[in-house]
Amino acid sequence: MLKLDEYYSVLLGYNEVFFNKVLPSDELQELSQSASEDFKEDADRFNVLIENLSTDKTKEEAESALSELIALASGMEGLLRNVTDDARDLLRQKYRMEED
Repeated sequence: MLKLDEYYSVLLGYNEVFFNKVLPSDELQELSQSASEDFKEDADRFNVLIENLSTDKTKEEAESALSELIALASGMEGLLRNVTDDARDLLRQKYRMEED
């Protein structure tokens, strides 16, 4: 499983070490505390939906499972996009400081 809580703790630590400052975003602090658990719950639900798709007997059941799967995967994608953006932002900040 992804260790997102550890990732954000390390990211915040790097920001402090590299730039002698703490990120101003409370959102990152909150995410570092709950991201791994939330993502694990989403992954578990994703797996249940896949199992349901293999056993669903009606068109309505399949459509319902697929709709939930789309919403769930979209949320997971958004979280991973945030992880990427946060790492990219930290690198950009580092490189800007080195260029000055």
